[in-house]
Amino acid sequence: MTWSMKEVGFMWALWNKGIAVNAWRAKVDNLINQTCPLCGNEEEFTLHKFWECCHAQQAWEYTQGIMCELAYGDKPSWVVALLHWKQCVFVAKNPRQMQCVENIWSLPRGITLKTLWIEWNDLVFNNQRWNVVKIHEVIWDALLDYGRAAWNICMKLIIKTPRAEKKLLKKFDKS
Repeated sequence: MTWSMKEVGFMWALWNKGIAVNAWRAKVDNLINQTCPLCGNEEEFTLHKFWECCHAQQAWEYTQGIMCELAYGDKPSWVVALLHWKQCVFVAKNPRQMQCVENIWSLPRGITLKTLWIEWNDLVFNNQRWNVVKIHEVIWDALLDYGRAAWNICMKLIIKTPRAEKKLLKKFDKS
């Protein structure tokens, strides 16, 4: 699995406490409430913000549903909580059932992390609360944007090298 420099930077910031969460912000400014601004139930640490919060869980459930549809055409009945936080936040190896989509997991994973980050920032800095429909729309729209961009690149390559069309389309299908 290859990581973009942007993803490496984000992971480094997560791991080294470079992502602001209320538990750390409150240590600098005691006027800041340490609880999660989204759910209001827990002290907000990184794991809560990107995994344990009910808002994060809804986003991950949606993203995992998309991955199951890509892999199996529908969400199989055996899927309950397929991936755990290490696989979603820190890219631990996926379970055997999801190996068929291993090569594309970093894209929806990165989109979901970014969406959670933007949702949190929108609430904290703009006082704009997102509902679950907006979270799903942002994730889905970002996936479509990446798909369109990949398709456009594929089509440009096919125009340049028509004899490679089958090979390029097969490569696109795998990505």
